[in-house]
Amino acid sequence: MLLGPERVPVRLVALPVPEEVANLRRHKAKISAQRRRRSPPGAEHLFLMAWNLFVTNVPAATWRPKILVLVYRLRWRIEIIFKTWKSHLGLRQLNCRTAVLLQLSLLTKLLFCALVCQFTDLLELVCAPDEHVSLLRVGRILGQFGCGFSATVLGISVARWLEFNLARHAFYERRRDRKNYYELLSQAGRA
Repeated sequence: MLLGPERVPVRLVALPVPEEVANLRRHKAKISAQRRRRSPPGAEHLFLMAWNLFVTNVPAATWRPKILVLVYRLRWRIEIIFKTWKSHLGLRQLNCRTAVLLQLSLLTKLLFCALVCQFTDLLELVCAPDEHVSLLRVGRILGQFGCGFSATVLGISVARWLEFNLARHAFYERRRDRKNYYELLSQAGRA
């Protein structure tokens, strides 16, 4: 099979799942359709829920189907890393006022993200054998300490960092075309 405009040769690997897994998938799909007020999944859709489908360009001689499943499950960690970075470590929130601040903001956040991943791996090494560390949960906890990390990187106190950021980023910009909440509230009080 060839895929995409580049016509990359790929193979489709279809592996059956246990019947209880297939039935759980079908049940969840039906519940989801009801919640979203959509039509229930069709017979073909329900049939496909009994299979794990993979498309890969890795030759069968390199990755047998069982190895493909293991590698795919490990690859999912990449998705978890990016979700942690965006959802809990504020990678989307960058200081874009100047090019230098943008660069500093981006580098600081990427360093923080890398350290959180490293810290999670170190925690895994020292915890009990039957306990495993969640990157998402560690990210959520340490994400709340992001201002402390930024202050440390900049070599200033957390209070100074907070004072600087509040002075520059906590206030509405002055606009003539739109009133902010407090201007509207003041105007309503005078009416």
